[in-house]
Amino acid sequence: MSVKQNALYLLSAGMFFTFQSFFALPSPEQADITNPLSVPRFFFSFLGSAFITQLLFSILKPKNQRALLSSVMPLVLLLVFGMVISSLYYLGNIGSPILIPLGAACAGCGFAQLFLKWTRAYSYLSKKEAFFYVCVSLLIASALRIITAPLIEGNANMFIMTAGFLIAALPLEKLDQPQKDSTAPTKPTTRIHLIKYNSDILLPLGGCALSYIIVGFIWGSSLIGKDVSSLSDFLSNQTANIIGIIIFSIAIARNDSPQILVKIYTFIGAALLLLGWLFFMIPLPPSLPLSTIAKGIGDAFFNIILWASLCTITKRAFGDLSAASLINAAFIALFMLCMFTSSLLGKDFAQHIPPIATVIYLVLFALFEIKHNKRQHPQSIRNYEDISQQIARDYGLTERETEVLSLLSRGRSSSFIAEQLTISPHTAKTYTKRIYEKIGVHSKEELLTFVDTY
Repeated sequence: MSVKQNALYLLSAGMFFTFQSFFALPSPEQADITNPLSVPRFFFSFLGSAFITQLLFSILKPKNQRALLSSVMPLVLLLVFGMVISSLYYLGNIGSPILIPLGAACAGCGFAQLFLKWTRAYSYLSKKEAFFYVCVSLLIASALRIITAPLIEGNANMFIMTAGFLIAALPLEKLDQPQKDSTAPTKPTTRIHLIKYNSDILLPLGGCALSYIIVGFIWGSSLIGKDVSSLSDFLSNQTANIIGIIIFSIAIARNDSPQILVKIYTFIGAALLLLGWLFFMIPLPPSLPLSTIAKGIGDAFFNIILWASLCTITKRAFGDLSAASLINAAFIALFMLCMFTSSLLGKDFAQHIPPIATVIYLVLFALFEIKHNKRQHPQSIRNYEDISQQIARDYGLTERETEVLSLLSRGRSSSFIAEQLTISPHTAKTYTKRIYEKIGVHSKEELLTFVDTY
């Protein structure tokens, strides 16, 4: 990949930065829903519009999705229009209070489509490349959040978020199209197959849901004035985020099987969220923000896993955004449900729900892994056909390349493969070369090691 393309993918940091800024907890004055300038009025309208947009995309056919997302300019205009008309009343007291939710709805619709366009752009990358760019972009976004922290609290927040939107939109015209050397497959599939192909992602997504549940309950508490984030808490959280991203980045760089890492860090992330909630329940001195640090690292793991999982699902769907948009809509609905539950039932009752949900999830995760490991006994013969199919889904191999990979994983030579598949030895070597390029290995020994550890 060229230096220019590397730089373009890293501009997704603008979207992550805006997303993080958007979820910053409001002050008690900003949280007052009776105030026309309250943050929740903008927040609810933005999320509601994003939810409806994602839901609509989940039922559209791929060709209609591509038509709506064919150009980035309408999305930019919709975003800017929404932020501008909200700012007219929010900053200048011009017009009616209705401008704030109306503008937020326009911005939410534009952002949801921008998010889907980025998801599809990332789906053209290999799984390891997608993890790398997500990690670096999130790292940049967290650093920018720390730098701009004083401005986020003031009226400049609208302009900062708009700038993040525009930065994220800049490269999409070039990136949201299959590249010549892209590993994105082109063969169509059915939605029934997608459920089967993505069964390995369901457990990690359940962990990501825990993160949304906790954030939802924290936001609900802030609406009733019982949970206000201080600057020190914010800085501790962002620092913990950066630490978590660096840890995940190092692990990705040193491991050729992202699938295994996702399982490991899903469990660790859930355990950290539970630990953070336990620290929150224990009265600790303000100088020891263990709860914020544990939650921050866990959130970082799940932010990476969620984004990369959405890209993987879209890749396996051959660019169809139906599944990814439905998952996004479900997560938004989960967040809002937890937020309203917390604000209605009160903090004293609601604070027990996230740790209970996390414990249940960890137990289910452990039971699933025990059952899975019994089926995959170390002394049993490995099913290279299933492994080849899994690698093919993750790395976008064609049907013929999958057949070749299945034979290569058994240590077969090019001449043997040519004879088995009734192709020429030269064609067999060509398929082998393509497989090496897509997976990221350089020799037969590296390929066998990759398959054995997958």
